[in-house]
This record gives sequence, structure tokens and C-alpha cells, in this order.
Amino acid sequence: MKNRKLIIILSFIIALLLFSCLANNILSRNSYDLFKPFRPAKVGAEVKNLPFKLGEEINFNVVLNGIRIGTSKLTYLGVVENNKRQVLLVHLLTNAINLKDLEKIFIDLDTFNPVWIVRNVDFFNKTEIITEDYTFKPNSVKISKFKNSKLISETVINSDMALQHVISSIYECRKRDDLVVGKKILLNLPLKKLLLEVKGIDEISVPAGKFKAIHIESVPRRYGFWLSADEKMIPLKIQGAISFLPATMVMRSYTDNVKTKE
Repeated sequence: MKNRKLIIILSFIIALLLFSCLANNILSRNSYDLFKPFRPAKVGAEVKNLPFKLGEEINFNVVLNGIRIGTSKLTYLGVVENNKRQVLLVHLLTNAINLKDLEKIFIDLDTFNPVWIVRNVDFFNKTEIITEDYTFKPNSVKISKFKNSKLISETVINSDMALQHVISSIYECRKRDDLVVGKKILLNLPLKKLLLEVKGIDEISVPAGKFKAIHIESVPRRYGFWLSADEKMIPLKIQGAISFLPATMVMRSYTDNVKTKE
């Protein structure tokens, strides 16, 4: 009798373990399928007539109230192909106090609006993955948060026009030839609409040196960036682009021939 009870208990435990393994496999498979659209099939194609070239890497100091609290790096990876759609890929990697954030920004080739964004965030030792899907339906974004491959929240934000992103808008501005003083550009972010206005040509100093820069600022004032007043239109200084931190990125080095890889 005791042996029979023991066999039943062991069988129950084994069944629970098998169910747990099966559930984990299903979760892993589902999480892979979720992120598969965001994984580039190839990296390295070049686009003509852009001021930024494949492998361009810009390193920044992250400064808060005049104090350096970390670093950021913008890398342009050229054209990638997902689901038979070609898009541009930019990485923004930030390392600051209690924050590590890798943001993969997939950008439409024609409009320079965001298509997908995938973020791997470690904030105060709490890690999560955040995805933004701008293809969910027109003029909308679906924001999903995951922990341990499990969906923990999902939000859909709708607008009356195409949604944009600060970093992709900076790259869009870099290819423009109409950034004259007084020029205004609408910036439609998921949570607010702003105007970007060209304020003038400033002389600025950053760790990488002194430059003449096109000064662009949002109205109301929340974001600001300075692009080198030359053919490359390099972002020398960026305010407001780092999530969680009201910090400024100031350029400390630039190179346009970094070898890229998947």
C-alpha cells in the first residue's frame, strides 16, 4: 500500500516536471516568434546620397548638471532586411549610473519614421525588453514590455498622423538641405506633438573639439540637438534623447569606418 502511494506521488511529481518543461519550451518558442520580426536578416547595404555612411560610430559623454555620469554610442548599420522589407538600422547604446540601455531603431528608408524599436534595458538591476511596433496599424504604435520572455504589459497609442522618434528624426534632419534659421519641422512623438525649430548657427565646444553647429530646438523646449555645419551633419550634442535621464550627450569621438556585424 505504501509503495503504491509512493509511486502515485512520484508519478505526480514527474508529471509536474514534464508540464513545466513543456510550458517553458512553449514560452521560449513564443518569445522567439515575437522577436523574430525584429532580427535583421543581413547587415551592410549602403544607401547613396546620405551624409552618414555604413559603420559610422559617434561616441558621447552623458552629462547631467555638468557632471559626466556615463557614455553613449550611436552606430549606423546601414540597410537591413526584415520580413522582405528593407529598413535602416541605428543602435543607441547608453551606459550610465544604474542604467544600461541598448536601443535598436529600425527606420523607414523613405520617410525616416520608426518602423520597429527593440530596447534591452537594465535599470537599477531590473532588466526588461521593450518593443515598439509602428506597423501594428497606421498612425499607431504598440508598446510591449517583457520580463524573462513573458509579456507583462502592452499599450497601443494612436495618433492622427504618422508617429516619429527623436533619434530617427535627427537622422532625417541630417539629410535635409533646408535647415535655414527659422525653419520649423513637426515632431509627432507617441505622447506629444512638438515643433523643431532651427535657432541658428552656434559655435560650440565638446570633448571632440570646437565646431560650428546648426542649433535645432523643440517648442515647447524639451529636446535640442546641434549638427555640424558641414556635409556630414554630425550630431555633436543631443539633449533629451536618453530615457529615464534628463541628460545631455556631448560628442567625444567620431569615426565613419567601423566594421559592422550582425
